[in-house]
Amino acid sequence: MDRPIRTMDEDQYGVLTYSKAALYLDAIRTQVGAQTFLTAVRSYVSTNRYALVDGSAFVQAVNGSCGCTVQPLFTRWVLAK
Repeated sequence: MDRPIRTMDEDQYGVLTYSKAALYLDAIRTQVGAQTFLTAVRSYVSTNRYALVDGSAFVQAVNGSCGCTVQPLFTRWVLAK
C-alpha cells in the first residue's frame, strides 16, 4: 500500500487501496478491540483533520489509545516487509 499511485494499474490500485487497506484496519481492530479502535480513530481524526499525514500518524493514534504497539501490523500490511 505504500506505493505511489502512478506505479499501479487500475486493478492493483483497487486491491491495494480498498481490499488490503480494509483488511489491515480489521487486523488492528482485532488486536486492540473494537472500543479501543474507535477511540483511536476519533483521536486520529481530531488530531489530523485537514492535515497531510502518512500511515505512521494512524499507528501513533492507535498506540496511544491502546498502550501497545501495532507497528508490526503496519510493517507487514502496509510496507509488506
